[in-house]
Amino acid sequence: MEDESPSTDSLNPSAKESRMLIRSIEKFLRQYDMPATKFGRMAAQDPRFVLDLRMGRIPRERTQIRIERFMNEYIANLQEPARAN
Repeated sequence: MEDESPSTDSLNPSAKESRMLIRSIEKFLRQYDMPATKFGRMAAQDPRFVLDLRMGRIPRERTQIRIERFMNEYIANLQEPARAN
């Protein structure tokens, strides 16, 4: 008989959002060759932020928004000098 218990994602949508956030952070770290602790300090004022996410920490919605804004602004600032030329 199959287990028909609901998945953890359907019970906790923030867990799914957290996994999506850590994926985008990991991609950002690889793309910009940035250490996880530096990212945590710059984005969340917490050098352990990424390490905690990797261990299952689920950030608040406000924190997720702040982290996404940081990544978008970081990318925009890198592209700004290219637009000036």
